[in-house]
Amino acid sequence: MREENVRHHRIDPRVALLVLLPLNVEVTLYPHLGYQVASMGVVLLLMLACRQFALASKWAIAYASAFVLAHLPGMTGWGWLSSPASMFLMFQRVFPVAAFAALCLATTHSGELACALQKLGFPSRLIVSLCVALRFVPTLAREFRAVGEAMRVRGMASSPLAVAAHPARSIERLMVPVIGRVGIIADELGNAVVARGADTTRRRSSYYVLRVQAADVLLLVVEYALFAAMVLARLGVVAP
Repeated sequence: MREENVRHHRIDPRVALLVLLPLNVEVTLYPHLGYQVASMGVVLLLMLACRQFALASKWAIAYASAFVLAHLPGMTGWGWLSSPASMFLMFQRVFPVAAFAALCLATTHSGELACALQKLGFPSRLIVSLCVALRFVPTLAREFRAVGEAMRVRGMASSPLAVAAHPARSIERLMVPVIGRVGIIADELGNAVVARGADTTRRRSSYYVLRVQAADVLLLVVEYALFAAMVLARLGVVAP
């Protein structure tokens, strides 16, 4: 059952790495609006195919909001909004890459990523360090939530109005315990790297069996077709 779930509702990590490369090049070297929207549409459809409906909704709303705010001066003629609009325009450019990375993190186990990187020939030390480092982000998020809940229990951040009334004090009460916990977490992650044998030269076995499915091939074809169209448009062979 676990293998079926992995096969049908998750992207093969090797395919994800092959998709991230052209996706980054597209949004960096050719910030054409049509290609950005097409890339974001592919990512949102992929989220729906992976049954990440809540994630797709959040990213769609965020992208639509950034899109409107980025083009608001042009639509309304309000020149005084040009500075914040330029900031949202930069956010809009990186949305496809960020959304795809969020999907990969939400649907890929660290063991699957380690298996994929080993098949691609990456050294063991890099694989273990990367997989352990990826655990730091959700761990840090949990620490922020735990400290925030503790502050609310003690009445230190009872409402958004109380935080707005004393922002410096609220940030201090939040960050001091979090920073203290970060040091402990860093030691634990360092021990985890050693415990997982980062220095070994032996080939590791894996609990996961990775197989490239038809949906993965379709994703590669679509993404590299967009990439080829971007390159041709960049060279002036086809109209953008």
